[in-house]
Parts: sequence; structure tokens; C-alpha cells
Amino acid sequence: MYKLISFLRPFAKYFLAVWIITIIFVSSVSSIPSLKIHTSKADIRLDYLIHFLEYGALAFLTYLTFSGKDFRISLRKYLIITVCLVLFAVADESHQIIIPGRMSCNN
Repeated sequence: MYKLISFLRPFAKYFLAVWIITIIFVSSVSSIPSLKIHTSKADIRLDYLIHFLEYGALAFLTYLTFSGKDFRISLRKYLIITVCLVLFAVADESHQIIIPGRMSCNN
């Protein structure tokens, strides 16, 4: 696994840029159907899993991009990156309010 991550590291900033653009693009598409699994007891919303994977990949690529050669990151840089990721997530969810047919995660 370490070799794979080491191989990907030089390209991480490009993957990160493409991933951010993809998130913005998909968030801007109106009328995406909600994904649910219907069971006899309840409906299971898959959008929570998709959000977890989406932002997990974003966090991984961001930390991979900004970590040092030994894959370490300073506490200051860690906090700055974390705040920026949270602000991006809030902005991404908030901008969906103005997209026809979309709702933010609060709705």
C-alpha cells in the first residue's frame, strides 16, 4: 500500500483538482434522484454513504497533496487544511439551495 501511495503522491495535486471540480459539477446538477434501499422496516438513504466516500476521498487527496516527503504534516498545516475542507463542504452544501431541484443536506 505504501508503494501505491508513494507512486500516486506526485500526481495527487492533479487528482485533487479533478476531484474538486467533479464535486462542484455534480453538486450543481439539478434533480439528481435520491438513492434509497427499501427494506421491510425502513428506508436506508445511500446519499450518506456517498457523502462519506466523496469527502473521505477529498480529505485523503488533500492530505496527500500537502504532506511532506515522509507523509507527515505539521499540526498548523493540519488545522488549516481541516478548516478549509470544512468550509468547502459547507459552501458545497449551501450552494445547492440555489440549484433548482436540489436540496442542501439540511432539507
